[in-house]
Order: sequence, then structure tokens, then C-alpha cells
Amino acid sequence: MCTVTLVRNEGKIIITSNRDERTTRPASHKPELQLVGNKKLLFPKDPLAGGSWFVVDDDSNVGVLLNGADKPHSIKPSYRMSRGVILLNLLAASSPINEWQKIDLTEIEPFTVILTQGRQSYQLQWNETAKTWYHLNILEISSGHRQHCILKKSGLQEQNGSILF
Repeated sequence: MCTVTLVRNEGKIIITSNRDERTTRPASHKPELQLVGNKKLLFPKDPLAGGSWFVVDDDSNVGVLLNGADKPHSIKPSYRMSRGVILLNLLAASSPINEWQKIDLTEIEPFTVILTQGRQSYQLQWNETAKTWYHLNILEISSGHRQHCILKKSGLQEQNGSILF
């Protein structure tokens, strides 16, 4: 089972993701900055379908893909496009949540996306017949000491071989 966790801490959102995938599937490429449309996106690329399951754009929006939707579905022999490519297209848009309203998902396998855009978080879902979305309320945590290992910048930058966002 794939798992995504979102926690708000000192005004930042911490996102973790555990991808549960077949062991026979090839390993992804390491996360890299790539230009998709007019936006820089940071993501690990799936070598089979060319998409991704975890994408950060240069506006610090984040999308995480989960397979499936609100109910089990029968898997078809083929689909029009990979769900991971759909995620790249959403994050390449100037407003991912607005793109969700417009995007055609006909013949796409069911999926869920957890999206943070600006200070808002959403669950987006496609179940083969309908798109839904709603706001997520994220738990705020606090700690007795500050962690100095998180660096928040506006947009994505490469610095000394590291990606900062």
C-alpha cells in the first residue's frame, strides 16, 4: 500500500511518501530537475512510463500520486496515458488545481493525487467516471527545539549538487 503523510511544522509542510510497487518493476531514475513545458520540475523518473509519483515544481507546489481511487477497479490491458505523466502535466501547469478542473482523464486508470499548492492542500481523485477534489486539513505539530536542517527557498535551485526548494 502506498502511503503519503503531510504534517505542518512552523509554517512548513513536511511530506513523506512510501511507494509500494512490484519488485519486478525497474528502479526509477534519481530525482533531477527537468523542464516540462515552461516549468522546472524535480522528480524521480519512471523508466517504463516516463512519469513520476512525486513531483515538486519551481513554485514549491508538490504532487504525490497514489494508485487507485475510492473503490477497487478492474485493470484494463492498456490505458491512454500513464498516471505519472498526468501528474507531471498537472505540476507543469501554472495552477495545478485549475488544471485539474480542465484535464481530460478519459481512458486513464483510477488514481489519487495529494497536492500542495501555495498554502493549500488537496486530495484529487479520478475513479474512471468522475473527478473529485477537496481541501485537506493538515495537522500542525510543534517541537521543543528547532531543526536547522530544513532550508526553505522560493522555487527550486541547484547549489553544490543539491536541490533546494
